[in-house]
Amino acid sequence: MTMIAISIFAAAAILSAALCVLIFNYAQRRDLIDIPNPRSLHQTPVPRGGGAAILIAATLCSVFILTTFNGMEAVFLAWIACGVALGLLGWVDDHSNLPLAPRLACQLLVAVVFATVLLRASDSTFFDAFTAHYFACLLVVTTLIVWMVNLYNFMDGADGYATTEALLVAGCGAIIVGLRSAEVPSLLALSVAGSAAGFLIWNWQPAKIFMGDVGSYFLGFQFAALVAYDTFHGPGPWVWLILLAPFTVDSSLTLALRILQKKSWWQAHRSHNYQLIVLGGWSHARLVIALSLVTLLVLAPLAAYTVIEPEWARVVTTQVYGLAAIIWAVIRYMHGRYGH
Repeated sequence: MTMIAISIFAAAAILSAALCVLIFNYAQRRDLIDIPNPRSLHQTPVPRGGGAAILIAATLCSVFILTTFNGMEAVFLAWIACGVALGLLGWVDDHSNLPLAPRLACQLLVAVVFATVLLRASDSTFFDAFTAHYFACLLVVTTLIVWMVNLYNFMDGADGYATTEALLVAGCGAIIVGLRSAEVPSLLALSVAGSAAGFLIWNWQPAKIFMGDVGSYFLGFQFAALVAYDTFHGPGPWVWLILLAPFTVDSSLTLALRILQKKSWWQAHRSHNYQLIVLGGWSHARLVIALSLVTLLVLAPLAAYTVIEPEWARVVTTQVYGLAAIIWAVIRYMHGRYGH
């Protein structure tokens, strides 16, 4: 099993890196370029849409996983189909800058489809159709998916940052989830991690290509699916929630603050903490290294602890998010104090 997991990771990485060559050339031919603006962290035009390499590599590896490990269940088929659908939506958005309303409508539609299949796949009568419990859970999962898709899009603004988060969360999560022999979900996560690793070669500072909406939509859905699947078909979402804390806290609290300040929260901006850190003088690479150290040395061990001692999972997760919120507030205070 270990060799199979390593092979899937390596295959996804190699395929993703190779596809980036084709997508880079395509983006240049089609003038699919991110031009720096007052809300950007980069200074030179960079091609976008490279996340298509992550989408294609991870999807092909996922199909192999399902056919090899008897994973042709409705929930996993929906997982792949909905991920591709959201990735294609992002691909269209990269080309034509879709208005908010149709973009959100498509995200909601895909989210409802996956949430319905996920809940109907449960053996529990708790999720019988047309009950209050069912509709409440349908609303929660749909909201989770739409938020994670947009969250990941918000957090994709520094070279290698969102890509490294995908590699670390999916990779560490796959190893930790694998401790309880959850074959298919852990291998699906590994395919995402490998695809991100291959793309990171192109996306590390200075980035040669950005992932674009195609990549951020796809990755956001993958992590929402992992959280939702383990919530209703596993021991709980704690591993994924802990590993995702840097992204979920920064994006959620920043959005809440912008709403309270009556700012146009739906528009692009540079007020996330990771953006403030770069504006304060850190390089993109230094930011990514800091994220890696926090994830590997702090969050991953805590996530693993929730599997070893599941009775402490809720407490540990709550403490992680409490501490992350305090750190978020300190960073904003320091930014305001020194006026970066």
